[in-house]
Amino acid sequence: MCKKEFGDCEATLINNRSTKFSGNIFIMKTEGDDRIVVSHEGINVIILSCSVIRSYNVTEKIITCQFREDYFAQKLVIKFFGNDQVKTFLSALPPILRPTPEEDISRR
Repeated sequence: MCKKEFGDCEATLINNRSTKFSGNIFIMKTEGDDRIVVSHEGINVIILSCSVIRSYNVTEKIITCQFREDYFAQKLVIKFFGNDQVKTFLSALPPILRPTPEEDISRR
């Protein structure tokens, strides 16, 4: 297991209602699964597999991760406090896994 830290952020998990957390964000690399983790006062409050990310957008210091339709939340909005944090976070994200045509058709 490998852990890459990016410093403080504000992370908002959006589903039927929004839940905001402030804390330290990192990507935990494990065998076969990379996870985005937000830790607040030593407690992991958000743990998300990178495989559920369908796409992401970047606006200055904010990254919005859109999740696949079958996931419990719609998106994760991460607000960083420095541009360097955004660049290093994006470089550490694994490639986005696109659904195969068969998976895409089965969701319709």
